[in-house]
Amino acid sequence: MKKILLCLFLVLSMISLGCSAQVQASADSIRSSRLLRLAARCRYGIRVDVNTVKAAKIYTYLYKQGNMAAANDLGEMYLDGDGVKKDPEIAKFLFAKAAKKGNTKAMCNLAFMYQKGLDGEIRPTIAYKLYKKASEKGDAQGAYGAGYLLYKGEGVEQNYDKAIDFLSKGAEKKVAGCNLLLGLYYAHGYNGSPDYEKAKKRFDLASEESHDWTVNLTDLLDSIKEFNCKSNRRWSDGGWYFNGCQKT
Repeated sequence: MKKILLCLFLVLSMISLGCSAQVQASADSIRSSRLLRLAARCRYGIRVDVNTVKAAKIYTYLYKQGNMAAANDLGEMYLDGDGVKKDPEIAKFLFAKAAKKGNTKAMCNLAFMYQKGLDGEIRPTIAYKLYKKASEKGDAQGAYGAGYLLYKGEGVEQNYDKAIDFLSKGAEKKVAGCNLLLGLYYAHGYNGSPDYEKAKKRFDLASEESHDWTVNLTDLLDSIKEFNCKSNRRWSDGGWYFNGCQKT
């Protein structure tokens, strides 16, 4: 009987410890979420005065506790010199660490650094791999990055079909840049011949998504129409045809 009671006591103790651990983990998660929100408020001045130094300190504390969302945000601050001394190398280290843990925002930030050479060397091939990985995890910005590089042929072989696949995924999540590139794709007729109706639809969506374009998209579409008309050009089999003469 004593053995049975002892076993029962041990089982109940283990259950109690497990519940306590879960409660503590839940409390830590809630506290971290609150601190992340506070840091964001200080960083962007949401209902409080802007205090980027305080935001950076909060992100640093959370990063040291293993919070990878904070690591990414802190990396952004080091990249911009916002609240801390500008240091691309520290930013890159933080992005890489968070990306390794599966943070898709960090993957895209790291990819952007490689794409633009913000660490001193342009490496679009690595950027593409990171964007692609982020996209595969459902990140819309990753879809835009991978689609853009495929569309432009930077770091990878230019491939409009693959680019459109990525850009369409990003467009579904209302990424303005994706709709802009899709509009250009249809306007220029890279799918065989210009489709101005589809192009206009994509440009309208891009405008609605509150992107501050440096060019009026309606005027852009009109200029593309005029150019296509004057040049009498069409896209076929990987090259442009001007009045019957192919120019790749």
